[in-house]
Amino acid sequence: MCRFLYLMADREVPESSGDGAYPGLAIVREEAFGQDSVRARMLRYRSCGFLYVVNPVGLCGCYLWHETPAEARRIREETESPDAGVGLRRRCVAAVSSLARYLEDHFDAGLALYSAWEGEAGRREPLRREVPPSYFDAPGFAPLPEDLLLSIVARAEFAASRGWDRDEARTHEWVFTND
Repeated sequence: MCRFLYLMADREVPESSGDGAYPGLAIVREEAFGQDSVRARMLRYRSCGFLYVVNPVGLCGCYLWHETPAEARRIREETESPDAGVGLRRRCVAAVSSLARYLEDHFDAGLALYSAWEGEAGRREPLRREVPPSYFDAPGFAPLPEDLLLSIVARAEFAASRGWDRDEARTHEWVFTND
């Protein structure tokens, strides 16, 4: 089963094929509008005019994460092949970094990012939190928890008020403790 990441937008935003300004990041518009479509189910929890699927190019949403450089070095040292996973890690880092830039560039579209397992989107009330685009720009980024709806909000003041250190990995533990 795969994790799906959905970008909800109040207005249309450009798709991304993973090149140009957003290397490694694929953003494709979700076209299904049936009664039981993902969009129809998700509208119960947040209005949106447009819905997009977000993932690293050629991979599912399960791969929209990466370990810190120190963790990556440790993993390489513990494996028989020093180049193990290097290419995949680069792709994942590029996708997460591009997502941060994309959210910043299209902030005015009223964006939210929703994480759910395949086929489960919109079936349960999501946990709602707010983050700035810069939340995605970190040296390490853990996979997003399921049924999480992150509204993208103004960046500088919000990040400072939550005490996030730009140089620390995002583990998302605060999601379950911070109201």
